Amino acid sequence: RIDRIKELSSCLAGLLDFMPSQQQLTRRIAELCKFDLQTQMVNEFPELQGVMGKYYALMQGESDAVAEAIVSHYAPLGPTMPCPKEPNSVCLALSDKIDVLVGMFAAGERATGSKDPFALRRAALGIIRIILENGIRVSLAEIVHSSSKAYASQGIDCGEEVARDVVVFVLERLKVHLRDCGIRHDVVTACFSVANDSDLQRLKLRAEALRDFLSSSDGSRMLTVYNRAMNIVGIEEKKQKESYRDTVIPELFSEAAEIGLFERLTSLEVGIEVALVDDDFVGVMKSVADLGAAIATFFDEVKVNIEDEKIRKNRLCLLGKIGTLLESIADFSVIEG
Repeated sequence: RIDRIKELSSCLAGLLDFMPSQQQLTRRIAELCKFDLQTQMVNEFPELQGVMGKYYALMQGESDAVAEAIVSHYAPLGPTMPCPKEPNSVCLALSDKIDVLVGMFAAGERATGSKDPFALRRAALGIIRIILENGIRVSLAEIVHSSSKAYASQGIDCGEEVARDVVVFVLERLKVHLRDCGIRHDVVTACFSVANDSDLQRLKLRAEALRDFLSSSDGSRMLTVYNRAMNIVGIEEKKQKESYRDTVIPELFSEAAEIGLFERLTSLEVGIEVALVDDDFVGVMKSVADLGAAIATFFDEVKVNIEDEKIRKNRLCLLGKIGTLLESIADFSVIEG
């Protein structure tokens, strides 16, 4: 296990841009972090694991940084226990907990209902808190994959399914954590429904930005006109048995409001794409607020279901374009009014 943790710690140190001296220190800590489990003291008093490791390390002339990382890599052991903050301690703590999850999932162990004998939920919550509270920007999927490779190097085949299940398990715990932090369940669901992402920090930022947006008057108005647009499209798609997510034809526009809405949607496509890449979720929400005004104007001045079939379909596709654009941000259809 020490070999696996050492390998994963080295990988994490690289992802976190550790200096060569920090990477060397991380490997040294990984080599020593579990040695106290071999002692009679920890065998007799398991709650002293890590604590005794710290003192043994100091007695053997190791640095304070090594000793502190050994004791803190078990943290957090509960929801109120502080997370490690020093980079080497953070790296080791993440490696230890991810190694536990990957190994247990590979062995067929899962947390089910109220049963969690191997404290897998606690390990997942520890990973979440360490990443969020330290502002770490890494792909959880990439780390888990590296852990699986470490197991494979020892002849233990985890497979892609195990890695995928571990990531899903942690993300499900992240949803619970965000709800415990005061973000509504529908907001969390809306963000996770469209974000094929395992950067926990980015998912949190997206959820917070959406929460703040929906609590504003602009957000409330946007949600109202969005629901109206999608209801019209949904009813017509069901009635006509065809999709209204086709290309919009600007040449068929005759009203200033539909031209204005189309131009707004077109300009937003690029802007939102760039903002999402830059993780500027607050900026994204401001853009969506501006779009809400254009949609409201469209409904005030334009009749959608008219006799001219080409124009009717084009206007429905224009409304469908709203859904396509907003689906890159969040699934607004699950937001409760």
